[in-house]
Amino acid sequence: MDLSDEEVSPWLNLAEVEPSMMHDRIAVVTGANKGVGFCIAQHLLPTVSVLIVACRDRERGEAAVAALDSP
Repeated sequence: MDLSDEEVSPWLNLAEVEPSMMHDRIAVVTGANKGVGFCIAQHLLPTVSVLIVACRDRERGEAAVAALDSP
């Protein structure tokens, strides 16, 4: 699967993405402080160069970042 900008689907199946394909990518995950958004952030964190955690509540967002940073 080639991830050139012209071919990336907005409905990208994360199970099909190899970590080596994402090393120079920036990911923005909305709702990343809980639920599906948090799980997606956990999955993407080791594979992308930059992970932006977007949340409506700053305190919950900071708590999510702390949880993502902990081993």
